[in-house]
Amino acid sequence: MGNLHLEGEVLKNISITCLAMGDFEQATQLCRQALEIAETHNLSYLKEACQELQTEITSRTIMMTSAHSEVLDNIQISGGNISIGNINQNFNS
Repeated sequence: MGNLHLEGEVLKNISITCLAMGDFEQATQLCRQALEIAETHNLSYLKEACQELQTEITSRTIMMTSAHSEVLDNIQISGGNISIGNINQNFNS
């Protein structure tokens, strides 16, 4: 059981690193693997830590999605004109 504990901890810690680097998909995948180990082998402290990490990943994913949405809302394309905020570029000859 000691090795499973270590494997779960390593997966959780790598997930945290991925989250810090902005790789939400990899962070989610690794966290799920760590949580699976915790649930399968009744490691309640690891399960709790992974559930908290999942909440943080979800929160940051929502924040990034919202930020990207705001950027996309500021981009307007009409004919040969592209506007980003108050910057306009005309691509018509």
